[in-house]
Amino acid sequence: MTTKSQFARLLRSLYLDRDNGWVAGVCAGLADRFDVEVNVLRALTAAAAWFALVPVVMLYGLAAFVLSDKPLATKDPRREREFWRSSNHRRSF
Repeated sequence: MTTKSQFARLLRSLYLDRDNGWVAGVCAGLADRFDVEVNVLRALTAAAAWFALVPVVMLYGLAAFVLSDKPLATKDPRREREFWRSSNHRRSF
């Protein structure tokens, strides 16, 4: 497998987690994808921003623009069950 296709596969596996995110969900999505504590990743991002604010903000903004939302298949099954059992999803005509 070529390096280009491996990189493309890695990018497709990254996503935003807007449900658990503070700003755009970049750190929450990366933490969820790589099974890292989200607060550790946020602290590392803040530390990196302390030393290199402009590049970190630009990379964060690029990630927020390029990455897609968290796929439904990986969302919390308990919340999905609650949604379908509730009457909030039904339209009233």
